[in-house]
Amino acid sequence: HCSVSMTYHKADNSLKCHYCGYKEPIPKTCPSCGSMTLSARGFGTERVEHDLQKYFPSVKIMRMDRETIDNPIAYEKALLEISKKESQIIVGTKMITKGLDFPDVEMVLVVDADRLMSFPSYDSPETAFQHISQVSGRSGRAGIGKAFIQSFNPKNRIIKAAFERDYEAFYKDEIALRKELNNPPFAKIAEIICYGDTEDKSGELAERILSEVKAERLDTIEVFGPLTPLLSKLKNSYRMKITIKLPSDSDCGFLEKIQKRHPADVQIIINGIGGII
Repeated sequence: HCSVSMTYHKADNSLKCHYCGYKEPIPKTCPSCGSMTLSARGFGTERVEHDLQKYFPSVKIMRMDRETIDNPIAYEKALLEISKKESQIIVGTKMITKGLDFPDVEMVLVVDADRLMSFPSYDSPETAFQHISQVSGRSGRAGIGKAFIQSFNPKNRIIKAAFERDYEAFYKDEIALRKELNNPPFAKIAEIICYGDTEDKSGELAERILSEVKAERLDTIEVFGPLTPLLSKLKNSYRMKITIKLPSDSDCGFLEKIQKRHPADVQIIINGIGGII
């Protein structure tokens, strides 16, 4: 249904898609070659929890992710359990970095920090810096704490600034790079996502949209695409993307016209705000 690998879940021995919710049992053999030698790989929260439990069998470990925390009541219950120190280790996704204050946390570990920086978006360095600095800041609020960042490139400017929580140094580097590349806030980036029941239909719609953009004859914009986005198929709908770079003070009225002409089949995202990229 979606052009993304499914994730193995040990608890119910299944494969699940984290975008559309599709689920199927683990195959006994490889669907491609028929091999019976199948093994799990990766750094998901469930895998980390499983490995930690092997090393610390007597310690209670809590996992906080979309599988275990799927509603506000479950979230509140988990926070209450943490505040009562009923769990000694918490394994989770970025949901545990946001605005939580637990003074007795003594150590924080960020696993596979490089993945945060590899997302194909102009603001992925900023997002990575925010997450790493926020989660490392959860440690040692009531005393001495430690934070560990796992990275294959520890000298990376983002890792270094986030680990030291040097907001000013990161800002100076990042704003200079964005100015050089003409990225926000020095420009606007508009992404036009075109949807279709088939790959051909989404491609044809994207070509039509491209013609409509070019018909505006705007000399101040740069147009890239159509191209296939990172997630080319979502919930049985195929996607194509056109990226437009405009001056920061541009009027986006022509984009509103395009949206009105194709209300059901087009999504427009300005500077990464408005939906999934």
